[in-house]
Amino acid sequence: MTLKTLGQKNALTDAGVLGGIWLLSLALIAVTKDTPHLDIGEVVYSINRGIMAIALIYVLIPVLYKRRRFFSFVLSLIAWFFLFGSIEEVFIESLFFPDSRGRNDWSLWSLYDFFIEAIPLLSSMVIAKLALDQSRVTADLKSIKNEQIQSELNFLRSQINPHILFNVLNNIYSYVLTSNPQAPDMVLKLSNLLRYTLYDCASDHVLLRKEIGSLKDYIALQGMALEERGQVTLDIEGEPEQKCVAPFILVTLVENCFKHSLDTQSQKIDIQVHIHIDEEGVTMRTQNSFVSETRLKTEGLQEKGIGLANIRRRLDLLFGNAYRLRSHVADGIFHTYLAMPLISEKTG
Repeated sequence: MTLKTLGQKNALTDAGVLGGIWLLSLALIAVTKDTPHLDIGEVVYSINRGIMAIALIYVLIPVLYKRRRFFSFVLSLIAWFFLFGSIEEVFIESLFFPDSRGRNDWSLWSLYDFFIEAIPLLSSMVIAKLALDQSRVTADLKSIKNEQIQSELNFLRSQINPHILFNVLNNIYSYVLTSNPQAPDMVLKLSNLLRYTLYDCASDHVLLRKEIGSLKDYIALQGMALEERGQVTLDIEGEPEQKCVAPFILVTLVENCFKHSLDTQSQKIDIQVHIHIDEEGVTMRTQNSFVSETRLKTEGLQEKGIGLANIRRRLDLLFGNAYRLRSHVADGIFHTYLAMPLISEKTG
């Protein structure tokens, strides 16, 4: 919807609400009489007061009040009451009620009566307009916040994908240089991983079976690079069909395991991944061996680079407090624990 179309829609809504309040005020005038009816003079009264309300809403409030020119606003409001009150007392009453209210001369008391009688309609229309404006501001702020969150999620996801893929490309490059026969299979698995990244991860959620499929491809790729230096164990419990999760969360946790182990060990690498799926959500436990002496600080592993800090930020944006992500080091083993809810189902 264009800004022009949105403005027209808002204007029509405002006109409908304010017009409805004005008609309701006429109806109340009619039904409060012993015999419900409206005099033409009462309709003209109401039109005069309605015009004053419109002038207040679209002139005084935006030009003076919203610009914090309060003194000018108060003076103008008083002048507004004098002007429209005088029109009613001098012209409308003399024209439509010459034998009753029109007999009285203009006075401050007559303006006071006008003020008291006009306040219900004026305040109702002003409050309604301010409420409409506030609801739009709230909706706009919510939309802006959602757009900011979506932009940040896209940025974080764009950080994760190259981080994983560049490591895999380095491994394939070394295999190609040595004419390793496993290189074609690695290229095929990388192709699957790229397809998942480009086509399946465009939204904030993907089918869990596809996330697990990409996880298996990634483990297979890194497992080939691992060769005889250690072992990787993947254990999955539960049924992933037609369940959805945030993309590249599970894969990135496993990528961290490989990075921590391969960067610090040349032998006896041990990586274990356990995933449990149920109706409540997904839990994932990982552990990987590492040699702390090869790091500047052991604690640096816990929020190193893009890895866990990125995942934590994405999970904050997606789930608020409805997830758990913990990590700790014990006896040369780096442990992570993740529990996150499933996302609404999608087909495909």
